[in-house]
Amino acid sequence: MAGNGPRAKGGQGTVFVGTLIPPEEVPSWIPEQLLKELLVANYAIKKLEWDREDAEESAKFFKAFVNELSLMAELSHLNIVKLIGFVEDMENGDAWIVLPWEANGNVREFLQSGEWDIPERVSLIEDVVRGVEYLHTRQPPICHGDLKSLNILINSSYHAVITDFGSARRKPNADTEEHNASDVVKLTWAGA
Repeated sequence: MAGNGPRAKGGQGTVFVGTLIPPEEVPSWIPEQLLKELLVANYAIKKLEWDREDAEESAKFFKAFVNELSLMAELSHLNIVKLIGFVEDMENGDAWIVLPWEANGNVREFLQSGEWDIPERVSLIEDVVRGVEYLHTRQPPICHGDLKSLNILINSSYHAVITDFGSARRKPNADTEEHNASDVVKLTWAGA
């Protein structure tokens, strides 16, 4: 993993920026075009952390890790982060999740970095709504569980992308025809 140290730290791990293949370890058989793409692409590498000495904590962590990966592996949407891959070696206490690196940062950092007008802000809100709608219309529906500005990234096309599915859960026995009043979110726009 190449990079300049940690870029973010959360409750479950630390995010580094890196490449998948260090230049000095590139096999000679890789086609030149693919090689160029691999060497210039940066990835967010989330190194997960837990108490490795506690067997009960390790079992709980592994279950959550498998849940997060299984959810992310089945998701495919413009406003949901794409799982690139993962590494796990529980015996040595290593677990990483590999995602695309979004250099614009999270939505809070992005909005603080410039003079963004109302249309740009509304566009990001609409991106998040589309991502949440996608999650909630899966069968069974998926509840993100930790949606906040730090878990919404801005990609290179200036679209909001929901990330961090560590708290996400499938909602069991959901019937798409019935809606509980507490499950419906109403957005009210100022001036509307």
